[in-house]
Amino acid sequence: MVAPRALPKSSLLLLCLAAACQPAKPDAAAFERIDLDAPVERTSPLDGGLPDATAAVWEFAPDNKSLRFANPAGEPLLSLACYLPPDAPPRIRFVQFAHAQPGAKALFAMVGNLRVARVAMDARLQDKRWLWTGSEPADANKLEALMGTREVIATMPGGGEIKLTGSPLSRQLIESCRAKAKPAPLPLAPPPLASPD
Repeated sequence: MVAPRALPKSSLLLLCLAAACQPAKPDAAAFERIDLDAPVERTSPLDGGLPDATAAVWEFAPDNKSLRFANPAGEPLLSLACYLPPDAPPRIRFVQFAHAQPGAKALFAMVGNLRVARVAMDARLQDKRWLWTGSEPADANKLEALMGTREVIATMPGGGEIKLTGSPLSRQLIESCRAKAKPAPLPLAPPPLASPD
């Protein structure tokens, strides 16, 4: 009588792993039915969401110092402004008018005009509200996303996605901000050579 052969340790290990990888039987309580035809309720900006932006347009603020994307006679959804630090090149400042948690950080992403831009945003207190704010150097190539005439898809931190219409106003603001950069200092002339005696 021939004695049965013992399986190698590697085969036993594979059998154990295969037995452990069997999918668990689904539990009926773990599933939730979702009605895809049910209307979606929009949240207000105070709850962290954004209002409907289908009628929003770019316009200069009354002080003519900033550009905002807003519904007619409504609060802005987004604003851009040229900021001039004392000892640094000009920057474009972004403010998203949606509620932010104190200390929160996020990325504001824009895709449009064959460009992708991501701007680091922080929660800052402005007019007694915590809003998303961030800035980029005015000469940053990523800002080209806002300088064309095509639509820009913007993903707002904590506020969802909105479509920014293309406008020459955003190009005008960014170009005028770039023009405010101080010219680079001229290189110092070398000292004159001493004449031989």
